[in-house]
Amino acid sequence: MIILLLAEARSGSTNLAKWLKESLPDYELLNEPYNPKSNQFIGNSKINTTKNYIISEKYFNNAGLINELISISDIVICLYREDINSQLESYLTAMKTDNWYGEYIDVILDSSLIIEKNEFIKNKKEFKDLINHNNFKSFTYEGLYYNNQIDELKLYLNIESNISFPYGKKYRINVNKSVI
Repeated sequence: MIILLLAEARSGSTNLAKWLKESLPDYELLNEPYNPKSNQFIGNSKINTTKNYIISEKYFNNAGLINELISISDIVICLYREDINSQLESYLTAMKTDNWYGEYIDVILDSSLIIEKNEFIKNKKEFKDLINHNNFKSFTYEGLYYNNQIDELKLYLNIESNISFPYGKKYRINVNKSVI
């Protein structure tokens, strides 16, 4: 069985994917397998659809890849963030510093990333359209991290897990001020 966790960048998907892996020990985690920067990059290889996988992939405007992953998945779960300002700050900071998986302190951002900001907002709308058009089960960062929506996910996937969530920690150290 293949579970696809399709998520926006900076929505908590890495943490959720690791929690899913711990809660489903018979599954192998493929975290962004087609991202050359991922330590699980598989290049042009195909995913073996006879194995149990949790595939965590970011939604970008790569319809071919997204459609391929959806077509081989038994379950598709989507994750997005409602607080677009915090998400955008996190995303633009990661873009500017190239620090996607480590802790960071606020970085003052300027208008040099306006193209990336506009592309991000466009992708966010397209992702919502994809979720609505396909009626995919979706969860939010805020729901999982602040409102115990993890119980709804456990029920949806029929998971009996005592692994606490969130599984790791947040990357952003200082959350007292806006940086954009």
